[in-house]
Amino acid sequence: MLTATKNNHSLLSAFVRNHFFYGKLMDVDQFEKEQNYGLAKRALMNRMVLGWGVVCGLNVVNDPDSENRILILPGVAIDNRGREIVIPEKVSIDPHQLTNDEGQPEGEPLESGQVEICLIFKETKTDPVPVLVPDCDRTGNDCAHSSIKEEFCVLVRYAESDLPVPPSCALGELPLPANGDLHDLVCQRISEACSETDEESCVALARVALPLNDTSIDSCVNRKLVYSNALLLELILCLTERIGQFAQGRFLRYASGDGQIGPPGEQLSEPIAIEILDAAGKPIPDILVQFKVPTGNGSVIPETAKTDGDGRAQAKWTLGPDAGEQQIVVSAIGTPFTVTFRAVAKREEGWNLW
Repeated sequence: MLTATKNNHSLLSAFVRNHFFYGKLMDVDQFEKEQNYGLAKRALMNRMVLGWGVVCGLNVVNDPDSENRILILPGVAIDNRGREIVIPEKVSIDPHQLTNDEGQPEGEPLESGQVEICLIFKETKTDPVPVLVPDCDRTGNDCAHSSIKEEFCVLVRYAESDLPVPPSCALGELPLPANGDLHDLVCQRISEACSETDEESCVALARVALPLNDTSIDSCVNRKLVYSNALLLELILCLTERIGQFAQGRFLRYASGDGQIGPPGEQLSEPIAIEILDAAGKPIPDILVQFKVPTGNGSVIPETAKTDGDGRAQAKWTLGPDAGEQQIVVSAIGTPFTVTFRAVAKREEGWNLW
């Protein structure tokens, strides 16, 4: 477990808390032991149960007030030692200026290249008050700080060329084993050594390509995420809904009309058609189907239709005014499948896509 000693939130060791009794002398060390015990336990839960990374917010965008600066929006993160980093308001920084490990400018400003923007936890002693009882460490100083403010530093450093691998299923190929075998598999995973680190890591927020422009900022490529219970529940509900759709056995597939060629702005000679079948391959009637035009600025009639007794639905497609490939995407109620139809708008002078 995490030790309750001061400034140590990373190593596994036994917790130590105060044991109170009548007549116990409560000095500075005892009060700090009491506070550090709670801090260390919370950090352990954060790091081992929740994980570390961005919890919410902290998006990085261009600063509308300066073409050479970017903004970090308010949000919350947890560092790799389990400590919370809270940014309560917007922070404007210059991505061209590298910093040291304390967030101070270092070196000449950059004109090009890729930098990484990240956060580290920082504590600042504040609120000086008079020292009522002098001690050896107060020689020549009549005041001491009475508070510790939990803050942060923004670091700007060169971006590493290697990107971390995004999270994925590492429990094996589907289908996963069932019942006791699945329990054994998960048990083996949990029985692996607890993650430990002595090195403080920066919580990455974004990569920025210099010189700065409207497409320079990528806030997802290297961002570690903390999955809250609410987000995990939403993912589970989405997965459950998708599994339910597959369980219904409604399969949407292509029937006819793909790959046609016609003049721009004209209706294709053959309608586009799909069919919906159940798990046994039998047609399903009265399923609402939607035809959408994602590219090409064409049109389709009708935009929605119900499948007939043969499980089929069709529409007439009028190509858009521009030459080139155009598309229609067909979806239906109760099935996750879609079908994409492609056609080529070709002028008479002989433009050839293929």
